[in-house]
Amino acid sequence: MMSVVVGRSLVARVVGVRSPRRASLSSLTEVVHESSVWRAKREWQPTMREVPSALQQDLLLEASLLREWPPRVQQEHRRAATEEVRRADEARWRAYERQLELEEESLAKACEEYRRLVEDLVSLGRGANLKPVQALLVRWYEPLVRAIAAERVASHAGDAVEDRRAYGPLLLLLPPEQLAVIAMHETIGESLKYGLDGARFTRIVAAIGDSVQAEARVLLAKRRAQAISAAEGEAAGRRAFDPTTILRGMNPRLVGVRARKALEDDAGDWSPATRVKLGSFLLGEVLGVAVDEAGSPMLSHEMRAFRPNRQVGVVRPSESLLALACGSDLVRRAALPRYLPMLVEPAPWRAYDRGGFLRLGAPCMRTHGCKVQVEAVRRGEMPEVFAGLDALGKVAWRINRDLYDVVERCWADAMDLPDMPARRDVPVPPEPADDDEEAHRAWRRRCRKIERRNAEAHALKCDLILKLGIAEKFLDEPRFYFPYNLDFRGRAYPIPPNLNHLGSDLCRSLLFFADPKPLGERGLYWLRVHLANLFGKSKESLAARVAFSECHAADILRAADAPLEHRWWLEADEPWQALATCKEIAKASRYPGGPEAYPCALPVHADGSCNGLQHYASLGRDEEGGRQVNLLPGEEPRDVYSGVCALVADKVRADASADVETALPFGGGEKKTRRLATRAVEDFEDQIDDEEEEEEEEEADRVREALERRRLARVVDGLINRKVVKQTVMTSVYGVTFVGARQQIKDRIQDRLEAIIEAPPSAERDADIARLVRLGALDPETNEIDDATVYFCSSYVARLTLEVLAELFTSARHIMDWLSQCARLIAYEGQPVSFVTPLGLPVVQPYRRDASHAVRTLAQVVILVDHSDALPVSVSKQKSAFPPNFVHSLDSTHMLMTAIEMDRRGLAFTAVHDSYWTHAADVDVMNTTLRRCYFDLYSEPILEQLLESFQLRYPDVDFPPLPPRGTLDISRVLESAYFFS
Repeated sequence: MMSVVVGRSLVARVVGVRSPRRASLSSLTEVVHESSVWRAKREWQPTMREVPSALQQDLLLEASLLREWPPRVQQEHRRAATEEVRRADEARWRAYERQLELEEESLAKACEEYRRLVEDLVSLGRGANLKPVQALLVRWYEPLVRAIAAERVASHAGDAVEDRRAYGPLLLLLPPEQLAVIAMHETIGESLKYGLDGARFTRIVAAIGDSVQAEARVLLAKRRAQAISAAEGEAAGRRAFDPTTILRGMNPRLVGVRARKALEDDAGDWSPATRVKLGSFLLGEVLGVAVDEAGSPMLSHEMRAFRPNRQVGVVRPSESLLALACGSDLVRRAALPRYLPMLVEPAPWRAYDRGGFLRLGAPCMRTHGCKVQVEAVRRGEMPEVFAGLDALGKVAWRINRDLYDVVERCWADAMDLPDMPARRDVPVPPEPADDDEEAHRAWRRRCRKIERRNAEAHALKCDLILKLGIAEKFLDEPRFYFPYNLDFRGRAYPIPPNLNHLGSDLCRSLLFFADPKPLGERGLYWLRVHLANLFGKSKESLAARVAFSECHAADILRAADAPLEHRWWLEADEPWQALATCKEIAKASRYPGGPEAYPCALPVHADGSCNGLQHYASLGRDEEGGRQVNLLPGEEPRDVYSGVCALVADKVRADASADVETALPFGGGEKKTRRLATRAVEDFEDQIDDEEEEEEEEEADRVREALERRRLARVVDGLINRKVVKQTVMTSVYGVTFVGARQQIKDRIQDRLEAIIEAPPSAERDADIARLVRLGALDPETNEIDDATVYFCSSYVARLTLEVLAELFTSARHIMDWLSQCARLIAYEGQPVSFVTPLGLPVVQPYRRDASHAVRTLAQVVILVDHSDALPVSVSKQKSAFPPNFVHSLDSTHMLMTAIEMDRRGLAFTAVHDSYWTHAADVDVMNTTLRRCYFDLYSEPILEQLLESFQLRYPDVDFPPLPPRGTLDISRVLESAYFFS
């Protein structure tokens, strides 16, 4: 057994030496943790974290320091230690009990609340005192329970009507009250999310069916646990705390087993058709009771044209229901989040379905029904993958109360701030009074845009209300945890979907590490770098970033003290996180013990430089590509996005000033431009001889193309900035298609044009408007953006961007082509592409040819898409998806390797894919760790191992040779300050 020696001088300094009796056990714990001996034994810390608390205390009591004290003093401290151990174990037991309650409480508490409110209405006559939202939900709840109870009776009696044979037995699994709450909450939650556009009928019925199945499994697991407890007997009483005993009692695998027995279903999950029929029945009952006091429906099922020959069913909320939803009460009551953060550390992952939550079933991988992938994970040996998920899950969090208070105030006052959608809809303009058909078409187009914008704002509003509700629920919790699982490529995600650090800027600002850490010598430095990064300075040198923060010291203090009066922080790219950082810097600068002693809990980020291209440059040993993405050391960071932007802008300027034979026609948009250009060419063609007609037709096409290219270039000249091309550059290595790149760039060009239109009046703005009107990009009367011109401009810029990328990163293109060829050959064999990541995670691409079949329900026909493993693989999808999936698996491998190593060192670490987070005091350690892990990863012959695995599995397939590689020395990444920064 290890003993820790602590000198008397250190004890005297920390505890005081008048009498050893005054040294509490907690003080001694602090002494031991701060001792140089303890710090020198870092490798023992991970083991220590897993030791039960009582054994930890025993180890401390056996320290030689205590042996030097008198026996009576030792005995007194042993008694105190025993009592402290008992209290600590009791606290941990209560935390686990609360966690079990939390995993069940959302539905049970909702049912209890409705029951209590109904009693108030019926027996106490207090219905008039209920809030409008409460009265509304209670008015629906009681008749809905009665309708479901009647259907249960009919099903139990064996009445075979309509779809009752399919869904009837499932209604018997849960009480009518719980079924009513699930149906009502899922329907309201989904329909409110999409506003007046309505939520798809299929989405709602699937959500209801999935929720009922999940709740049935939880109930069966609970009954199983109760049966185990009853069998063991109550005579033994409460045992000493042992989390593994609880977890054995709540084995998630038993949940599925019990559910299958109850349903006599050997396949595990209920069939999609069964879930749809169950959801359709419950949704129909909700629609029947969802009326206002006058009996008018507040939810309606309608058919909407989707394609020329196809309609889709939607469930639309009424305007009165949406008006109620503007208050947070309805959304918070209607939302029923299935997965919430945990109050205790997640259970360690031990198998595909063993880990994470204590009772709620959640697999370690999101396979979307691919049984081949599930079986591969079940059979695979991947302890390092599980260790990475455990390392991420054991990081404790808390709510940043300072930011929560600011956000709540801003939301309550309906302030127009980033990540806060407008509380009121944009009004629809009145319909034109005249009979001008063109004016009516323009009005309808404008109305559709406004309705789409209002629907998006409404969805964002509901989402924000839900997240604030969860933040409020955990506001007073000293610590909570996010259990993690993987997607099929190996990327890690928190299982609770609503409020986590993968969310928006506002979500991230609300989260702190639960355990603060003194900033130390370098912590304030990294806080300043972090603040500059949030202001978009991440492509400047570290010294320049620190100088930026220091120059704005006064702004930082003012923003921290009065954020709503001094709004300098709103200039940041990520303003809410910037405000949180301002508050931490201000507190550190004013801390009585100095900034080095300030306990800071703010996560500080280090982001990769176009991470996908970093992986491709490493695979291809591409030295020039590696230099562009900071794999090589340099005085300042390279910004690949700015480099691509500059080259694209140069090509645009060249096209805009090109000399074309025919003068550029003005006005009228894209169609008019083409018409005038064609007329000019036809006048020219009338003068030529018949024998030259074919040659001149080709010349006319070239003239038309040159005219249009120059017009588009002149429209976007001056609009091309880093943001316009960034998303396309970032996703190019993940297989973005031309169509995808065009859409990405289209959104950015639209934003740039709207910014010009909405800018304050000035000579420069008026000149830009006049130029865009003359080029047909804006309507001369309304300044409305011409959609056709924006579409053709985005196509033009997307083509230029992809051309520049192909010129700059030839090695990446060669590797992508090689991976695509291998995938095509494997798919031709009738097999999905599969491989094993360097950490041992088996990956199976799930893409197959879709098949669909119709399920007739009481309300409408539902088309279900079948993704069965029995279907033939899709060659095109397997080919196009393999390069991005393979690179995603590598960046997730690097992240998990870093998480494991940081956990071994006893340091907090989390990540948002290629953005790595830790305490400000530990950024230097994290930087060293992530570079070492990256070097270790690419010291292996990854492509050679992949090719060898393909050749072993498909000996009859002639795979192409590996593409040529360059001379990049991957070890130089260890010296690169801007690899992640």
